[in-house]
Amino acid sequence: GSTDNGRIVNYTWDFDGTVNVTEEAVQSWNFTEQGPHKVVLTIYDNTGMSSISGNWTIYVDGTDPVASFKIEDADGATVTTFDEETVMSFNASASTDTVDGVNAGEIVEWRWDFDVEDGYGVQEEGEKVNWTYIDPGTYTVTLNVTDSVGNEGSITMPVVVLDIREPIVQLEG
Repeated sequence: GSTDNGRIVNYTWDFDGTVNVTEEAVQSWNFTEQGPHKVVLTIYDNTGMSSISGNWTIYVDGTDPVASFKIEDADGATVTTFDEETVMSFNASASTDTVDGVNAGEIVEWRWDFDVEDGYGVQEEGEKVNWTYIDPGTYTVTLNVTDSVGNEGSITMPVVVLDIREPIVQLEG
């Protein structure tokens, strides 16, 4: 809390130029636009003295994060076509969470769906995960990300898994 040799008579809150004078040290304010907002608190006592007690920039984030990922093979090359039964690295470190070009927070959750018929929507969680496709085919990989205030973004990418198994020949008769 704030103290003074005199008695505090008011707290003057400046929210982006809108001034609110109150006897309360705690204030709530609803910013209607996203982006950076300036908040300044000035405290006045009964002798007319004042002091700036706080000077903050607050970022209001109503923007969904941008999900992005790449798939890397064992050599670190970025690929979208690869062999079955090969461990691939899925890397979402390029995903971002910005408001008007300013870092607005952080991505706190990464959920991966590898489009396999396992009965689950999410197979892996984490910024960087490994996955191995057992069967050849075309799959759609989906990455869902969530930022620190609950905004969500997603991206999908098709991948082609090649059949590298030797054919099995069966002779009858």
